[in-house]
Amino acid sequence: MEKNVYQILQDWHELLKSGAITETEFAAKKRELLGAGQKKENTNQNEELIRVLTPEEQAQSDAEYDLLFNNPNWFQKNKGWIIAVSVAVLTGFIIWYLSNNEAKSSNSFDNSNNQTLQTSTSYYKVNADEYNLVHFYRSPDIGTQKAAYFNSISTVYVQKIENGFGYVEYTNDKGQTSKGWLKMEDLQYCSDCVK
Repeated sequence: MEKNVYQILQDWHELLKSGAITETEFAAKKRELLGAGQKKENTNQNEELIRVLTPEEQAQSDAEYDLLFNNPNWFQKNKGWIIAVSVAVLTGFIIWYLSNNEAKSSNSFDNSNNQTLQTSTSYYKVNADEYNLVHFYRSPDIGTQKAAYFNSISTVYVQKIENGFGYVEYTNDKGQTSKGWLKMEDLQYCSDCVK
């Protein structure tokens, strides 16, 4: 059946090319044939068919498009509105951006004050346990990890801080001394701690 519909359309197209029928007649026959075939194929579905414009309708649509978008007078007539909307959008963006930056800068100021307190040379607790080992480093660099480590919470005195690391000298209960750098993220500032 589908071949018949398409064969009929092809025959009608030949008639259109030869001038025996008009474009409007061809479009109407095409809608009729495709609509009937579509209804048979999709009896349970509610689909909207594509409407084919007649040459007159297409010309009118093209003229309306040209009038709106290809007409330099359109921009001149609407220039005020375009500028007003653009300024409003830009102003809204600037206000939003500045308000977010002020909030971020005040938060970063608060955080920098906290970090100053927590990154000063003082006593710290090493946040370590048997599952979370805190290693020493030869220098304040992540690539210089040593074999020595903490495996329990301990109190240390950070002598200097550099590049996110704190330098400590720690003597354990057995009298063994380890010297090196610990990552500050593994330390917790302790104002009450005294070794």
